[in-house]
Amino acid sequence: MGADGGTVPTRGELVKMKKKDTIIDPKLEHDAKWNHCRLTSEPLKEPIVACELGRVYNKTSVLEFLVNKSEQPPDRLELMRHIRRMKDLTTLQLTKSKDYKDTADSGFSDRGDAQFCCPVIAVPMNGFNRFVFVRTTGLVVSEKAYKEVPTSCGDVAADDVIVLNGTPAEVGDNYLRMLDRRKAAKAAKTAAKAKAKADMPPPAGTTSAAAKGAAAAPKRKASAMAGDAASGVGAPRRATGQTINAPVHAAMTKLDALPKNVSEDARASKVLKSLFTSSKPKATTESGKVWTSRGGAFFI
Repeated sequence: MGADGGTVPTRGELVKMKKKDTIIDPKLEHDAKWNHCRLTSEPLKEPIVACELGRVYNKTSVLEFLVNKSEQPPDRLELMRHIRRMKDLTTLQLTKSKDYKDTADSGFSDRGDAQFCCPVIAVPMNGFNRFVFVRTTGLVVSEKAYKEVPTSCGDVAADDVIVLNGTPAEVGDNYLRMLDRRKAAKAAKTAAKAKAKADMPPPAGTTSAAAKGAAAAPKRKASAMAGDAASGVGAPRRATGQTINAPVHAAMTKLDALPKNVSEDARASKVLKSLFTSSKPKATTESGKVWTSRGGAFFI
């Protein structure tokens, strides 16, 4: 059976075969991790830095990335999202290998040698040997040397020793440790600021709030006493015990001098007094007894 034009298809064109898994050469993978910058894939050249996840970069490449961060592609932003500034990186103290010869223009060598080695046991840093670095000092040694001679990294905490180009599980563990360190550093910085603010002496010519309050207390007391004297405190008191100032006392004295009812008021006329029952004189009997009026009837 032919196709258009009289061509005869082959079996490979008619039968779809399952795609084989891509096999990555371990030498190329190790070379990409240990001899090239993780950010730009350029050959590693000193100065070389490492992040808290154990990845290595060219320092100049990271600087260019941070300066032009807004222009970077999404894959690079995702790769470098844990790096906020250069302080998040550590400059590595690497030991050059004496017998290393870079014969290829790309920097790749399939002989398994490397341009750096362990300063303790001289094994090459080519990916076939695991290496660690100290986060605080940048010293790089092989993991074997660190386990056999822990003092090879100096007197450092175990949390500050990070595996270079570790497995995915080790990278995840490094990420959690990084978050814990940053959280602790932020809390310590906040506490230090609060302590420094509390210990800071007041500026010259000023006093603290407590001293100001103590100094102002006598002035407030004297001012209150002067105000009491001006307002008449100490004037006669009424039966309730409430103090009456001078203007109120004078008004009450005038009020007490007024007649208690209309009949006693000399200024009121008889017509005005006749409107109020209190103005009528009390009825009396011949015997001198007082008549009282209730409901229109008189009683003795």
